Amino acid sequence: MVLLALTGLVYAAAWVTGLLIGPPVVGVTALGTEVVSSYTGHQGAAIGQAVLTEGVAGLALAVLVLALGHAAWRYRAYRLASVIEIAGLSAAGLSFIQCALGLLLAQWAVPAGDSSRAGVLFELANRADGAKMLLLAVVAVATIVLARRPPLVPATLMFRVAPVFPAWTVWPSAALAVTLLVSGTGYLLLIPPLAAVAYLSLPLLVIWVTGAGVLLARARDRKSVV
Repeated sequence: MVLLALTGLVYAAAWVTGLLIGPPVVGVTALGTEVVSSYTGHQGAAIGQAVLTEGVAGLALAVLVLALGHAAWRYRAYRLASVIEIAGLSAAGLSFIQCALGLLLAQWAVPAGDSSRAGVLFELANRADGAKMLLLAVVAVATIVLARRPPLVPATLMFRVAPVFPAWTVWPSAALAVTLLVSGTGYLLLIPPLAAVAYLSLPLLVIWVTGAGVLLARARDRKSVV
């Protein structure tokens, strides 16, 4: 379905636009005073970034995760489908929580000059981001397992059903899983050197999710004769 490919493109566009319009970047261990100083005068940009990178992207992620889980169920990879849906939808849920925290930060704490509340909201958003990355790493690992499964041959022996993720996607998925594991740990535990790996894991994630949308669209009605 073209809709799934478009959903992947929406995810990428939301992230790219959100990063371009966002407020000045501060480190994961930034104090509340630094956050307030950075966001002051840029509240509109911060709101737009939160809505795009966490709200819109989170919704697109949820749609693609459900589609991927459904595809795994059709492929009879029931356990993998459950892992993908639980981990992926949990990640999308955390994305919505991050959106709410970002809006509170930009609309409430920063305008009031409340560095204490700003620091707490900023820290919560970063830790939620770390947990989200770890959950997405689980999704990436599940797709590696799915890609390594042999083609499914139904009882009719008339059609061979290939997995959604072809064998060549193992390496990109593995690279994504490793980088997300590192950056996710950095954000969850607020360790700057590890969190800096997000500069690598985020582009990989955007490309991976966009590609997943395209692969899902292609696989929806694809059948090959044995």
